[in-house]
Amino acid sequence: MQAPTDNTIYVARDRLSLKGAKDLPGGGRFRAWSDKLKLSANDDRRSHWSVPLWMDPSSGRKPLSHHSDLRRWRREGDQLLLQTVAKGQVFVLDCAEYPEAIPWARKIIERHSMPSA
Repeated sequence: MQAPTDNTIYVARDRLSLKGAKDLPGGGRFRAWSDKLKLSANDDRRSHWSVPLWMDPSSGRKPLSHHSDLRRWRREGDQLLLQTVAKGQVFVLDCAEYPEAIPWARKIIERHSMPSA
């Protein structure tokens, strides 16, 4: 039997390579759980996300992978709600299309990461 060709192991860098990031480990875990780390909206369904308004693909930017159906996206006041696809483990957002993602992610990582050893 031949080994699958789509299995991949990703190895983190020693230090985080993210524009403007402080000196942080390239991988690890967050210190503790915080509601600020979740994307799920407050209705207790994991498939309903509340994401930053800048992530709205209705302006013509390429949407989060697997979420090109604009009916999945809905603005409610100052929230952008997303009904995620039924199955999925990894979704990709193109940071060239959404440069706002870099400072957003950097802020989350800096505020919640374990201190460097």
